[in-house]
Amino acid sequence: MQPFFFVIGAMKCGTTSLHHYLSAHPEICVPQIKETDFFLENKFHKGLDWYKKLFSQPGLKCGEVAPNYSKRHIFPGVAERMADCAPGARLIYLMRDPVDRIRSHFLHNIAAGREKKTTFSQAIRKTHNNYVYTSSYYYQLKPFRTLFGDDKILLLTAESLKLKRAETLRTVFQFLEVDDRFWHSDFAEHYNTCDEKRGSLVDSNTVLSDRLWIKEDDYDYLRKYFESEMMQLREWSGMRFHEWSM
Repeated sequence: MQPFFFVIGAMKCGTTSLHHYLSAHPEICVPQIKETDFFLENKFHKGLDWYKKLFSQPGLKCGEVAPNYSKRHIFPGVAERMADCAPGARLIYLMRDPVDRIRSHFLHNIAAGREKKTTFSQAIRKTHNNYVYTSSYYYQLKPFRTLFGDDKILLLTAESLKLKRAETLRTVFQFLEVDDRFWHSDFAEHYNTCDEKRGSLVDSNTVLSDRLWIKEDDYDYLRKYFESEMMQLREWSGMRFHEWSM
């Protein structure tokens, strides 16, 4: 059994929702665990036999969802390991307005206790910056494009998955060569609820709201940082991202 597809990221872009939607399709098999992280160096030693046992229905189109796969600045070599094990696999990559994604990522780390007093302004200016690297979609996709080819990569936005779900899921199912007419009641739900819950916490916490405040010079800083990245992403993908802030 070789995985037919991988949802490789990005973090905070709707991968939890997509995992639920894929698991509901009768022609698709995904592990119950959303993020196996098998192709990370510290998990790969478990071996392919261990990995294959995660797929309970190997006769279906098998795949997994793991946003850590597109953090090459932290976890190098994922694309290479993946290509060795499943060279013909199809890849799905979710993206989101880079600033919105960073803010959600920052809030996630605050809630997890990894950011004690840092403000958003300070977080985006850290050296070797996990926040901005994870939002650098063109950069993250480079090794996958080299090893799998552009025709094996489907690009989606979190905004389209949330606001144009039926149309977006049809595109996903067509890409995976399964019944694109299939619909399930689960598809009406949005499963990335952590941001909403944390948002309620922010609304009731003035200090936390201040830490998350995005100033105009923060936007200027990020627009300058992502200028070349976004130009390359638009040129390669043909997507315009009109709803994004840059």
